[in-house]
Amino acid sequence: MSITRTALVGGLLAVAFCVGAPTVHARALVGTAGDGNLGLFLPTPAVGLPNPAIQQIAGFPAGAQPHGTAIIGTNQGLVADFANSRVFLVSLQPAQVTATLPTPGYNGSGTLAVSPDRSVALASGFVAQLTVIRAPFSATSALSQIQLPAPIASFATQNIDFDAQGRAYVRHTAGISVIDPPYQAVAFTLPLNSLRGGGIAVSPDGSRLITGYVVSAPVDLPARAENAPSPAPGPVLGDLPAGVAGGTAEAGLDVFTLPLGAASTAQRVALLDCACYFAAVQITPDGQRAVLGVLSDVPDSVPVVHSLPAPFTDPSALQALPLPPGFVGAQGFEDIGISADGSEAILTGQSLTGGSFGGLPALHLRAPFTTAGVQASALVVPGGRGAGSVRYAPAGTLPPPPPPVAAQPVPTLTPWQLLLLAAALAWLGGGRLRRRSAA
Repeated sequence: MSITRTALVGGLLAVAFCVGAPTVHARALVGTAGDGNLGLFLPTPAVGLPNPAIQQIAGFPAGAQPHGTAIIGTNQGLVADFANSRVFLVSLQPAQVTATLPTPGYNGSGTLAVSPDRSVALASGFVAQLTVIRAPFSATSALSQIQLPAPIASFATQNIDFDAQGRAYVRHTAGISVIDPPYQAVAFTLPLNSLRGGGIAVSPDGSRLITGYVVSAPVDLPARAENAPSPAPGPVLGDLPAGVAGGTAEAGLDVFTLPLGAASTAQRVALLDCACYFAAVQITPDGQRAVLGVLSDVPDSVPVVHSLPAPFTDPSALQALPLPPGFVGAQGFEDIGISADGSEAILTGQSLTGGSFGGLPALHLRAPFTTAGVQASALVVPGGRGAGSVRYAPAGTLPPPPPPVAAQPVPTLTPWQLLLLAAALAWLGGGRLRRRSAA
């Protein structure tokens, strides 16, 4: 096999000028309420698994329980404090708390979500009220409240999503409430029959909305009302009346075609027969596949991670994704984040063994998210994954620029790059002269 002189020189120059080019990695923000009670920043989650670089966010006060999370800019995030009625503003590098926003009316549980233009954060849990936090985000951000027909469960971290135009979809225990910018009132609510308000996700192309549901038999139980905030859900079938034994449950997705109107109805897609439901729900950025995490009453009774291709209505297309060897699936997951480029995902929450938090690792997945193609790995989290959440940096929030360096003299090429360039040009020139002489 021969290599032309021009191709070889081109390769050498590519090496010379690409060495040292920065690689942009996905970045993630994690809360571990219930286990380590930490806020964590992962600058490169896919590098060095199962022990990637993790930076513990400094400055949380004693008793803080980082729960819901969101990345709101190139170097900023929000962290909700479970049951403590406050939201922390954090920097990512350095990883530290920069401000504390008191949130009367929002106790820090449930879901924290940020609009696509990052002009507002919506937060709700335990009570039938949505808190609107308006940018600029600081210790004095403007707050307002919107009444909801029913609450988001305190443990449900993935129950608010937005479409590209900023319309918000709030999945509570009675159904889905739709709220349009500027987020002052509920436009309409679509009722849904479900024991749990499962996770919700809008496809990036704006064509579909999916949310988890679960219904019981032989008794059709109503949605459970919480008596006190809890980072961990109780059993799906825990409310069967006395004398009723052998209860079963059907878990699946309610699939809506967008745009929604007040009379819209869902296609109910039954997927699993189990005392479980899909709490962690996310759609890949290309809109082609949903990745689903299960919460189950019975440990190891059902695969806890699945994927389903668009349009999300064919039960036969559901695929169980394998866990890494030795990974304790336990009772599943309650939250998922997928990177903006769709190359990786993290599932977290529900770190329970025997009814107590057990310090379990998170789960990292590399695309493609199919049974045959996925690469699964444990992701060791200090103290355990807890009952919190994970959010990757959204598209458009690039890493912060590197620190400034001293000005370089002209020419800006390094000496070895200049030497290699000169040698390459001389070699090319010599080749042309020899060819002319031979002619």
